[in-house]
Amino acid sequence: MLDRKNLNLGCVVYSLTTDGVKAEWLFSENNEIERGVGSAKRVTKLIKERKFEGEFDIVYIDSNGDKSPKLRLSISFKSGYYYVTWKHKELVTDIGIGIESDNKLLVSYKK
Repeated sequence: MLDRKNLNLGCVVYSLTTDGVKAEWLFSENNEIERGVGSAKRVTKLIKERKFEGEFDIVYIDSNGDKSPKLRLSISFKSGYYYVTWKHKELVTDIGIGIESDNKLLVSYKK
């Protein structure tokens, strides 16, 4: 049986905006569920064939209104899926994989 106390698993849904992406996220850690939103500005050129692919500066806000530090969100497309990393001061903080569906990018991630 899985130990939910040590799950440390999240999901995020990204939607395109005119200058980046917006996010809705959910994260489970120590048997607690946290959720929130995020907003990102694109810092690399838009790729028309893969609009989610690129690098973004993103800040997340939790349900209490607390903001994350600015993170570098990197999204690349490899072999039929998206590979996602989040960095703070050049150090990887989270990794994930995702698929695109109905003009949204659905990503699962771990710290």
